[in-house]
Amino acid sequence: MSKSVTIKVRVASGRKGRRRLEPAPDTPPERVPRPPERVPRVSRLLALAHHWRGLIRDGTVRDQTDLAGLVGVSRARVSQVMRLLDLAPNIQEAVLDGKVDGPGAEIALRRIAEEPIWSTQRRIM
Repeated sequence: MSKSVTIKVRVASGRKGRRRLEPAPDTPPERVPRPPERVPRVSRLLALAHHWRGLIRDGTVRDQTDLAGLVGVSRARVSQVMRLLDLAPNIQEAVLDGKVDGPGAEIALRRIAEEPIWSTQRRIM
């Protein structure tokens, strides 16, 4: 047996003329659905790097150059994102868990990834 929930909404104008649904003003706060939590950008980039590595391993794309053409970014940008895969596994786990965030997080992580020894990466982190 399934339950249904009815929420009154109104259509509001958003940026660039886009429409969005908002709860009606008389909707009780406990009935207003909460937006999903934001996933840190660096977490999304690391997940993307794992996906891209899978595309290369599966033979979907030949190499990072082909990948860059496919996704519409420069080869340098693909290399930057793929560099995150050189992080120690526990650092990658922290990034994917959303524990690493903020301005400059990606650049800092790429600098840490330049260190080839994982124990040194952990000390820097």
